[in-house]
Amino acid sequence: VHVVVSKRRARKLADKGVYVPAETAFDVRVLKVTLDTGVEEILITNLTTEELPYAESKALYNKRWGIEERFKTLKQKFEIENFSAQKPQLVEQDFYATIFLSNIASIMEEDAAQELEESGRIQTLKYDEYKINKSILIGKMRDRLIDLMLEVNEKRREKMYVRLMAELQRHIVPVKPGRSFPRKKQPDGNSYSIKKRRSL
Repeated sequence: VHVVVSKRRARKLADKGVYVPAETAFDVRVLKVTLDTGVEEILITNLTTEELPYAESKALYNKRWGIEERFKTLKQKFEIENFSAQKPQLVEQDFYATIFLSNIASIMEEDAAQELEESGRIQTLKYDEYKINKSILIGKMRDRLIDLMLEVNEKRREKMYVRLMAELQRHIVPVKPGRSFPRKKQPDGNSYSIKKRRSL
């Protein structure tokens, strides 16, 4: 499909911070993919048939799930859009602080998952695959992270971390392949109040 950006579309894109000159032209492919649920998805790509054969498009589309889950966690659990101020510098500070916390949570999750795998406990449970409950992880991290970072005694800090890892491994949820959930339409704009910024 040959697409030409009109002046009206260029203005709308500019309003969203995306600057594309009017009359810019480009070619895209439109792909129709049938999901396992029977739902048909319409995909648009600038990759050629040589770069992305149609037979591989569904598998590639499914790989987006991990990325979407990451954004969902950042927005819903870490409230990355919940800022404590309106000045750009402070908004940027809140943003990077949240990214920092989410990265620490990912490291903790990976450590706990690895210890769980090595313990052999999963083999005694009903399902083949389990993961750490992310909500519990974030809650416990908010409670313990500052204490962990401020603890100057290395042995005590190590014991605190080991205890936290053990607690996380007690809160696991099964991974069930093939499950899908309807996409919920979210309202535009920031739904958080500056007065309700949640602290660590």
